[in-house]
Amino acid sequence: MPIDNNGELIFEPDEAYEMHRGTCEMLKNNEDVDVITTYGKIDLLDLSSKDDQKTEVNNVLNLIYESAGLSKEFFFSTTEAGLQYSTNNDLSMMMVLGDRFAHFFTTLLNYKFANDKVKFRLIILPVTRYNAKEYSERAEK
Repeated sequence: MPIDNNGELIFEPDEAYEMHRGTCEMLKNNEDVDVITTYGKIDLLDLSSKDDQKTEVNNVLNLIYESAGLSKEFFFSTTEAGLQYSTNNDLSMMMVLGDRFAHFFTTLLNYKFANDKVKFRLIILPVTRYNAKEYSERAEK
């Protein structure tokens, strides 16, 4: 429970209980709610470690990504190399969608306008505002 500067409880235990009970009562029929948190100081216990050491809440993200076998730099890059890798990863995921759009519109164009002499093919280039200069330089060479 939260405490003031003198170490005294801000809410009496019965008040905290009633706030928690009221919250549960209000949300009990809401099918979009799975977990309810209320006042209280929490500690995170790293279940992947051999000992029962407690971990500060600041390290929660590191624990989540480590348990998944990922680096947090993959999603929250703080270095230039990490940012470049993340941007390229996002671009590659979006190009899957871009290729599907290109195939759809190629089929549509050929259905509507193609003949024996003319066939259409739409290509969506993997260019973003972050790699446009580099892409054009590489294409020119």
